[in-house]
Amino acid sequence: MRAVVTMLAVLSLPALARAEAVDFNLVGKVLAGSRDKPVITISANEQTDGVEVVLTRDDGKVFKHKTGPLRPGATKSFPIPVTPGQERRFKGSMKVTVDGQAQSANFEFASEVVTPATITYDQVDLAAHTLVLKSTRETTKVELEVTSDEGQTLGQTEVTFDDAAAGAPLPVSWNQADGTVLKIAIKVHDPDGFYYGLELYPWRIDIPHEEVNFATNSFALDKSEEPKLDSSFEQISDAVARYGRWAEIKLYIAGHTDTVGDPRSNRTLSIKRARSISQHFRKKGLRVPIFYEGFGEEALKVATPDETDESRNRRADYVIAVEPPSIHGSASWKRLP
Repeated sequence: MRAVVTMLAVLSLPALARAEAVDFNLVGKVLAGSRDKPVITISANEQTDGVEVVLTRDDGKVFKHKTGPLRPGATKSFPIPVTPGQERRFKGSMKVTVDGQAQSANFEFASEVVTPATITYDQVDLAAHTLVLKSTRETTKVELEVTSDEGQTLGQTEVTFDDAAAGAPLPVSWNQADGTVLKIAIKVHDPDGFYYGLELYPWRIDIPHEEVNFATNSFALDKSEEPKLDSSFEQISDAVARYGRWAEIKLYIAGHTDTVGDPRSNRTLSIKRARSISQHFRKKGLRVPIFYEGFGEEALKVATPDETDESRNRRADYVIAVEPPSIHGSASWKRLP
């Protein structure tokens, strides 16, 4: 499943540190890796002789910033000295001089370059409309939206948590209209105002097809077998045209063998056969990403003893999906160029 972009939260300092001549804005917490940095910004409302900002960090280190004269509408920014992953507290003062007269304000704040949360999930039950999430940061709220394979919203929910601790289970349930679930979009909010997105695609289409026969120990496609693939190509193309507008769908091709021969050799042979089918679909004009993998004799359709010539086990699976399908344990899907 796919994680998506994490959004930025901005902390604003209210009128506590505002003098009449300028506005004071503080971005105290940002996400590591984002373009934003902890910063203080001074915006002049009228002509000023200058602004002085003094910050004292919790380790006693002092940072001083001064501006020259500022015209109305001019801005000046000062960096806040923090190290990623570490929260620091500051005491500050601001002095604004206008026509030789000074105005002062004091303020305190915390600043941090926040390590983004990692969101994981388990216990997804589409029939019961429930799942359980976990976050590496505290959580205050989870938003969820379920979308069908026709682009319709099937269900939405918002669940609040009383500052659930990092790593705590976050159970979420929702009501859902009838339909086939394509996507579950999730936003997990933390106490600092950041949210982290996760998209789950528990959707797949298994393309029914006539099995292609290969010569013994061969992965070359025989011309007489190509009409079988042409029929499958039409079904795959129809599925791409119908569902491709809602998600970036992909074709996954899994090759299998019977139990005749060495298991390691059979796996290699099944990979090559899956690649041959993949290449045929590409030559026919299929433009979606194509991935292939071979499972050899690890996932038999018909249970047989070793060294059994069983044509029903010499097969391939064609799956349309957004995320890699679970076919037999872990798979190292290879993308066709």
